Amino acid sequence: MSKKYKNYDITLVVTHRCNAKCIMCSSYKNPSCVKNEITLEDIEKIPASRFIQITGGEPFMRTDLEDIVGILSRKTKRLMINTNGFFTDRIVDLCKKYPSLAIRISVDGRKEVHNSIRRIDIYDRAIDSLDALKKLGIVDLGISFTLQENNVDELIEMYKFALNKGVDFGVGIIHNSFYFSKDDNAIKDRDRLKDELKKLVCMQIKSKRKKDWARAFFNDKSIDYIDGKPMSVKCDAGISSFTIECNGNVLPCNMTPVAWVMGNIKEQTWDAILASSEAEEINNRCRNCKLNCWSICNVQSSLKKRIWVPGLWLIKNKKF
Repeated sequence: MSKKYKNYDITLVVTHRCNAKCIMCSSYKNPSCVKNEITLEDIEKIPASRFIQITGGEPFMRTDLEDIVGILSRKTKRLMINTNGFFTDRIVDLCKKYPSLAIRISVDGRKEVHNSIRRIDIYDRAIDSLDALKKLGIVDLGISFTLQENNVDELIEMYKFALNKGVDFGVGIIHNSFYFSKDDNAIKDRDRLKDELKKLVCMQIKSKRKKDWARAFFNDKSIDYIDGKPMSVKCDAGISSFTIECNGNVLPCNMTPVAWVMGNIKEQTWDAILASSEAEEINNRCRNCKLNCWSICNVQSSLKKRIWVPGLWLIKNKKF
């Protein structure tokens, strides 16, 4: 009998420790204490889910990451790790053991730009990791690009770079949240970002890769997000999309100014958390949320349920 998975998309933050000092994220200033981070026993409580992604901080700062992957690989159809790519040997060794892992490596532009954003000398290591995983035969491999004014002129070149490498290319817009320990990220020249995103959407919608068509839809709606327009799809945070923080707190998402805590996986079972009065109150808050976020981590669950939304957009915009 096939394994039953909950229709959940779960983001697991395994640490807030990080070796980078990114200008758009201050996690490195508030690193989690190792002894307080979520344990393997806690992770065993996470339900079998359609999709689980591991993130940080930098996940490869955890010395027991292989054990974490061992547990979660039994609990999901698709397991992803988001990394800055610095620890090439660790990344490659893990993927040799778990070749079905999805890996996303942060690259925010060419060498000088990327290093200036990450504020460490990391570009060469990130590309070495990407190349090593490509050579290893990792199929679910991609670049994550955080779009901001510092790298807006790099967007199209990095998309072409990803195409040349034969890997996916995902774009996120700089934003604030408790998760990044930031409240001063801002976009001053919106038109520049929107113009480059429009170029990217045009290129992606003409692509032969179906994944690019889906990305074109997401990036087109990112333009609406920059303009502050209501998003065409509301997220399902707290219903089918969750974030589990490294201290065990279970949240609907990681986009809020402060953490909206539904419960704690260290102290409760998953079912007890979802059945709690705290979870009910947070869910009510989510359904009336005015943050108007647009993050693939949080909206992909909703899009899977409402596939006709990007489908109709594609029919309207793509000439087959």
